[in-house]
Amino acid sequence: MMLPKSNKETIHLSLVNSASFVLIKLCGESNYIPWRTQIVCLLQSHDLFKFVDGIIQEEEKEEEEDYNLQMKRNDELVKACIFGSLGDQLLQDKAIHELDTARQVWLVLEQRYTPKPKFEGWFACCIHWINKL
Repeated sequence: MMLPKSNKETIHLSLVNSASFVLIKLCGESNYIPWRTQIVCLLQSHDLFKFVDGIIQEEEKEEEEDYNLQMKRNDELVKACIFGSLGDQLLQDKAIHELDTARQVWLVLEQRYTPKPKFEGWFACCIHWINKL
């Protein structure tokens, strides 16, 4: 196996069978945290988490065509890894498939399925009763 020639390149997830590392399929809020943990570990171990955490910004793109092509390939690879870890019902969501980048997919899933704090409902209930006074 050849190692990357520079720090601009990354080892591809395609070099390993990512399905063997992704044991939990995202079904919704009930299993978002363990799903997220496994995906973060997998992406970080291949230096690809930067494609979902916001480190790579549009304005940081370089002029070098080969570099941009490599970045696009890596982003698509991360998207494929995320899609491959979604449960059947989530895979039917056409809105997710229309997103352009792995980061956009990640943010939508994060927004939808991050568990809400339990006190949030309690707080709303308190506000409701205070407003009645």
